[in-house]
Amino acid sequence: MGGFVSRRIGIAAAVIAAAFAALALVARPVPGWLLAAFGGPRWEIDRYGGTRMTVQAPDGDVHVVDTIGVSSEGTREMAHIIEAGGVRFVVVVDDDAADRSGFPREQVDTWRAEDDDTEHHMAFVTGATRAEIDAKLARWKPPAGMRVGYERVDSPPDRPDRQATWRAYLLSTETALDASSIEGASVRYNETNRPEVEVTFDDHGRRALADLTRRIRGHKLAVVIGDEVKSAPVIESEIRRGVAVISMGGADPEGLEHEADALVVTLQPFAGAARSGHVLEAHYIAPTRAPAAKWLARIVPAVLAGLLAGLLAWLAAWWIAPERIARVAAFGEARVWPRVAWTAGAVLLLWLAWQLTLPGFNDFELARIDGSHREALEQTSVLTLGVMPLVTAAGFVELAALIVPRWRRLRHGGPAARRKLGRAAAVVAIAIAFVQAHFAMRYYEGMERYGAEVYSASRASAHWLVVLTMVGGTMLAAWIVSIIGHRGLGNGYAVVIVAAWLAGVPWHATTVLAVAAVACIAVIAGVLMSARIGRMPLPASGATPLASAAAVASIVSLMGMAGWLVPFALLDAAHRMQRWAEIELALVAVFAFVWAWVFARPALSRATRGEWLRAACASAGVLVAVDAIALVTHRIAPASEALVDVASVLIAVATALDIADEVRARRRGVLVPVWPLHAPLAVEVVRERLAAAGIAHHFQSARLRVLLWFSGPWAPIMVLVPPDRVADAAKIMIETT
Repeated sequence: MGGFVSRRIGIAAAVIAAAFAALALVARPVPGWLLAAFGGPRWEIDRYGGTRMTVQAPDGDVHVVDTIGVSSEGTREMAHIIEAGGVRFVVVVDDDAADRSGFPREQVDTWRAEDDDTEHHMAFVTGATRAEIDAKLARWKPPAGMRVGYERVDSPPDRPDRQATWRAYLLSTETALDASSIEGASVRYNETNRPEVEVTFDDHGRRALADLTRRIRGHKLAVVIGDEVKSAPVIESEIRRGVAVISMGGADPEGLEHEADALVVTLQPFAGAARSGHVLEAHYIAPTRAPAAKWLARIVPAVLAGLLAGLLAWLAAWWIAPERIARVAAFGEARVWPRVAWTAGAVLLLWLAWQLTLPGFNDFELARIDGSHREALEQTSVLTLGVMPLVTAAGFVELAALIVPRWRRLRHGGPAARRKLGRAAAVVAIAIAFVQAHFAMRYYEGMERYGAEVYSASRASAHWLVVLTMVGGTMLAAWIVSIIGHRGLGNGYAVVIVAAWLAGVPWHATTVLAVAAVACIAVIAGVLMSARIGRMPLPASGATPLASAAAVASIVSLMGMAGWLVPFALLDAAHRMQRWAEIELALVAVFAFVWAWVFARPALSRATRGEWLRAACASAGVLVAVDAIALVTHRIAPASEALVDVASVLIAVATALDIADEVRARRRGVLVPVWPLHAPLAVEVVRERLAAAGIAHHFQSARLRVLLWFSGPWAPIMVLVPPDRVADAAKIMIETT
């Protein structure tokens, strides 16, 4: 490739790298060491502000704890919570035990247990203030094992003029569960928009909470800070998920926010011993504003990253010297818009079918469990299996045809031979769809045992009705694929896969960084797919290295979970790979060379060793680059994983480029399919033979097939020629393949 074009690639790479790096540094906090290099604060407590506490734990140890983001009001709340001994879960004394204690029965709260309809009651004393309640209880002494708890009763929403009151009732002195078993906490808002704190327990806490709630089912469990009861719900059933909710008392919205935030921070795992103890010192540190340092810490590294990426890309392009694939001239008067309309109509039909729910399913209940109606619709739609059974079956049949000698000739035997494999793939696809649908139904039916009414049916035959509906949905998707293939543009499977990917993206949670990452991956991949080295298309390894690298850690981990004798070092490396992007990127690079050798080694591609090496390097470099962009985006914005899916983006780019080329080719005249080509390396040979015979031609979905290589038997390179040259072209194809 000439120096001018190499420079253009270098400049494009520099712009992409600089833009993505800048967006990444804007989307995530700038590292402290980098901010300090430009005169900003190094430590987070100085950067964001917060609380610094010196706490003496119950065992006598002294801890200095910095808590980021807590306001000055929250500092006082945290000190109060820690001094009060932290959060504890205590059983409320009720029924006969409360009656025997002699506690004054000023008022009585009654309720019935849901499981056995047993009536329970709890005596309590009310007052405008706690001091008033203490005066009423002055002559009463709590018996051993009991103490008084105070609960604030806020004014009802329809009577905001009423003052809040207090009530007191008996609690057990024994702490059933404390903050040491809490794994994390977060603020959420209830139906009245009041803040609540959702507490998640660790494994020990989950077991303890399940045992406790099973034992006191039908009774009340109080959440206590000091002697103040934050909430005391009736335990209706055993709590197995290890999640509890703490309500905030008070009428001041701002005060509730500060109290909830302080409680969440105090309950975080990093607080450790600071969850309870004696506060020796607590003070608030105001945040340091350094806008100039922040922007310098973003812009300067982004520019340096762009310059480095541009230099590397320019050197790589100069050494690899790829050739650009010639584009077909778009001159002609043939009509293409009917095919565009058929493709768009097929996608619209697919989307409408996607909205249909399987019979007997409650997608709203599943949305409540999964937290997203979009995810629930994916699982309960008649198209829930999609075209994946067909894709999987095509792969199995292709592998069988490769292994069995008698079937091997069918792989490249032309339309008639491929039709036999296609019929076999259809039969296998129906079997796979039946199996997947059956086990999916067993899973949904099993959810009812845990109280989730996702699926309900009065007859056992309804199970098979839904299974048949799922299989019918796959057949509907296959029909849509056929419509696109015969009357539309591009490969029908690829269009459906891309449409399903875009439909499954949670667009409401999409960030600018995620969209920019997709754009960067698309541009980089588009440049690679538009080039070749000698007769070798790019990427020479296809996209297989991405799946291979991701599969390594999963396979090793599954072997370890299954009890296989996996060396500890290998198992530890697999676990580290799931956390360290560097290992995955290194594996992608290694597998790029491995698969480039499998698919396009010199003996197959008739390329020189130098050409193969340059093609493998180009493939490895681009795949590592796009995977790195995706990994960085996933770490900064985890909700972007559905959109920034490298495999889906690559398929979308290949499909878009193929459709653009097909539109240009069809504008020159009518084209009809003559031969399915499954050997990407044969494209240039066939192109030369057809051109020498003076036959106008187009290779439909050529980039997509190169991207998939062996794993894409469902995406053949369809050779298109004018109707009057079909016989001549078929003869050439028979001689060539």
